[in-house]
Formats: sequence, C-alpha cells, structure tokens
Amino acid sequence: MNKILLRAAVLLLLTLLAGCAAGTVGNAGGSPGAEAGGSPGGAEAAIGLAVGQTAPDFTLTLNGGGEVTLSQLRGQPVFLNLFTTWCPPCREEIPALQKIYEEYGDRVSIIGVSVTESADVVAEFIAASGVGYPVALDPDGIVAADYDVQFIPQSWVLDSDGVIADYIPGGTDEAGILAALAGVLP
Repeated sequence: MNKILLRAAVLLLLTLLAGCAAGTVGNAGGSPGAEAGGSPGGAEAAIGLAVGQTAPDFTLTLNGGGEVTLSQLRGQPVFLNLFTTWCPPCREEIPALQKIYEEYGDRVSIIGVSVTESADVVAEFIAASGVGYPVALDPDGIVAADYDVQFIPQSWVLDSDGVIADYIPGGTDEAGILAALAGVLP
C-alpha cells in the first residue's frame, strides 16, 4: 500500500474512532503536534501549529478550478477549516461558516479544505449544500498531514500576517467562529 493510501486510511480510522471530533470550541492549549512558544509578529514567527506561530503554507486546487496559496491571503485574517463531506460535525458547522462568509467575507477569508476526498465527491457535496466560500481539495491528505490532523473537523484562525491566533478542535457554531475571530477582525 503506498504512503498516500495509508495516510488516508489512518485518517479515516482515527476519525471514525474519535466520532469525527470532540466538539470543543476555543484554544485547547495549542494545536495538535505543536509546541507552544514561537514569537508573534508575522514573518518573524516560527512556522508551526501553535498559537503564535506562522501556519504552514500550502497551495491547493480549488473546487471549480483555480488554486489557493495560504501565504497569498496575507493582509486579511483567515478562517481555515479542514473537513470531510461525510463527517456529521463537519456538515453541522457548514451553515455557520456560510453565514460568516456572507456577513464578514470582505473582512476575513474563509477557506474550507476537503481532506482525502475526490474532486467529484466534493463538487457534488458543495453544490447540494450551498457552500459559497472557497473549498480547496486535499485528496492525498498532504495538508492534513502537515497540519497533524488526527480527527476532523479542525479549524485555525490566522491573523493578517498568517500567524495562528486561535485553534478550534472539533465542530463549532456561529458563536464559536465569531469568538475565535474576535481578536483578528479589523
């Protein structure tokens, strides 16, 4: 079995065992696999997954065409949400993400990243669920591995310099998203 299939199988198994996610909201002492520490301050902050570190960069294909590169979104806060289409907590938070996108989309970039699913499955789900915010495709789980994703959904709030301001392990709602964004919205 090649590494990509093994990575996807492990993510699926961990997600099923964890019931998708614990469903807590807010910073739980830093992000998975990351050490706390790292200096705030944009380009000077170390790359990592903890609050105060610069989020790892990536470039992914977007559902419907084009690409998104995380570092090119600097200048505006980012809400980064890693999810799958079959995960109940992921599906439950999508209406809140869509509402935030509609109300605050000029002040924050909302980016969904579909983990280990084909473009066809994601496109069908996006069309059926009315998602209007950009959704990037991570079919091989490369970004999920870089972000040490052990379960889904998981979300990171980045300030306008790409530095992690908050981490949300599990599903959330509109109030949770707004609370996480409160410190970074202009």
